[in-house]
Amino acid sequence: VHPLIKQLQVQQLEIPSEILDELISRFVMNIPEEERQDATRVCFQVELAHWFFVDNYCGEDRSEFWKQLGHIQFLPFTTLIFQRTPYLQREVVLVQGFGGQWGFPKGKINKDEDPADCAARE
Repeated sequence: VHPLIKQLQVQQLEIPSEILDELISRFVMNIPEEERQDATRVCFQVELAHWFFVDNYCGEDRSEFWKQLGHIQFLPFTTLIFQRTPYLQREVVLVQGFGGQWGFPKGKINKDEDPADCAARE
């Protein structure tokens, strides 16, 4: 596990394990095996899981507890997903952007470009 992930000590917002497992099953575990090696594809799915969580579990009609959970930032949410998904626990590439925020490398991968080269370029 990346040292930054270990260091984060994710806020224990107590997202119920059943919900995390549902999100992982729906968005992350069912990625075809050959696409699991594509970091861009995996990170896109994790981002979809985050927005699904915010939209479906933390809406305005929810209790104050759930509204608060809706404000979980992407990196702590991602950490929770990575910690519960066995094939994602090997390594992760994070970049520090403007303002000191950490996140996944962004940008478009060029045709036939190695994902690591794309991350370095971006």
